Amino acid sequence: MGNREVPGWASALGILTGLAAGAWGLWCVVIGFIGGTMPLIGIDVEGSLLLGLFMLFVGEPLLMTVAYWAFLAAASPIFLVATARRRGA
Repeated sequence: MGNREVPGWASALGILTGLAAGAWGLWCVVIGFIGGTMPLIGIDVEGSLLLGLFMLFVGEPLLMTVAYWAFLAAASPIFLVATARRRGA
């Protein structure tokens, strides 16, 4: 089957994407509490305790799931080509 080790740059890209998605989710939660415009989404909200808690327990997990699947959809072909080249195929 060959070497299934993930290249170092792919791990770094995954970590950086996870950190960026986490910061984005935290920013959305803070905006839910204090009010303003959600980053990257562009939805204007008035802050409240209820909306902040909703964003914390429902909104952020959904945002993180969407970010995860978007990353996989964009990066999987790149990773497949890179690992095929490493194997010499």
